[in-house]
Amino acid sequence: MPTPGKSTKLITAPFYTSLLPSLDHITTFVVRSFAPDEELAFLFSTESTSQSRICGAWVEVLPMLVGNGVRNSALIPAVKALAVSILTRGPNRKASVLDGVHAHVSALRPLREAIHGAGNFFQGDLATAIMCLLLAELILPISTNSWITHTQGISKLIQLANPDIFLSGTYHKLFVGFRPGLVVLAFMSRKATFLALDDWVTVPFTLNPPRPIQALLSEVVVLPQLLEQLDEARYASSRASPELVEKAAVTFLHVLQRLELWMQTFSAESPAPLFSVRPSDHSDLCIWFPSVSVANSLTHFWAFRAMCLMQVRELGISFPDIRKEKYASMGITSGPALLGEAIELSRYIYQSTEFLMQDDMKLFGPSSVIFPLKEAYEILKVGGKQSEEDLRECRKMLDMIRRKGFHFPMFSNSDAHI
Repeated sequence: MPTPGKSTKLITAPFYTSLLPSLDHITTFVVRSFAPDEELAFLFSTESTSQSRICGAWVEVLPMLVGNGVRNSALIPAVKALAVSILTRGPNRKASVLDGVHAHVSALRPLREAIHGAGNFFQGDLATAIMCLLLAELILPISTNSWITHTQGISKLIQLANPDIFLSGTYHKLFVGFRPGLVVLAFMSRKATFLALDDWVTVPFTLNPPRPIQALLSEVVVLPQLLEQLDEARYASSRASPELVEKAAVTFLHVLQRLELWMQTFSAESPAPLFSVRPSDHSDLCIWFPSVSVANSLTHFWAFRAMCLMQVRELGISFPDIRKEKYASMGITSGPALLGEAIELSRYIYQSTEFLMQDDMKLFGPSSVIFPLKEAYEILKVGGKQSEEDLRECRKMLDMIRRKGFHFPMFSNSDAHI
């Protein structure tokens, strides 16, 4: 183990050569560190399939990309940087923070060079290198907004391609692995995404039908553009036009209906109850799921539904005429009732955190809970006295995440108490 406080070069560090002596060991370590235990047997089986089963499908093709000899030199340093960042995590860390910073900085230069020299076509190895550094940022943040820059970089690379190259095989797995992060970024930045275009919603799933989380994303991916339009209208005139408000209200209500249909289908196709409630080691109660895929799908469903409810509530408060004309005819209840349901959904989200933060959820669990937990936290802050206790419990979950060695740069230190 390197001496704390001293910078150690990645290639010669004693911990590196003893724990991860070869590129193959490094790659396997990263894959095993990201994929949940319940998916590893499938991942390392000899069966070949075009359709991805595991969460975060991009990691499935990482050994192949590294082993086949990549087109540029960016991927291998990025994989190494992610591996070292994992080794810096938690109380039993096997590398110092300086080791992780050095590895990350060392990976940035070849990444910049690869991006500068890239042609006008999608490069899977380059996009995967960016994803590795994005994950490294969640463990060991180098700067506040680097995760945004990395996600935007992946987005720009995908836009260089036509959606039909992501129909099957390696590129399909990369696409379905990257897509959740790109959609989440669109929501968190309240900016439109090209993924809402019809071809990008449908074509990549022509041969391989979307799994539940991908189908869920398809129902909500239109909303970031609407959020952006509302923000622009408010910034320009401090008041959105009645036409835009009516469009927004109808769209959010329509998405709520589509989400309900998604939930009905998801429940009908599940062979077991979707979740149960049990005592918690970190809070009063926690929610337990039959699998990480169900947990990922439901926490995002709750987050998207809660966000839509809050948007409907906000529009109804700001534009009472729209509320009277549109909401009543669609069976929408009062603003307090909308807030109450959003708080309840937020409670489900933070109570799910303990399940996703189990050790056998690896890196996927923490990375998948970022957006739902962020959405829940923002809603609970709005709730005032109605959600004071829930907000305290949510902060306990954030503290638990910090103690496990993960740092969400999208939460401020003051907000997260970390």
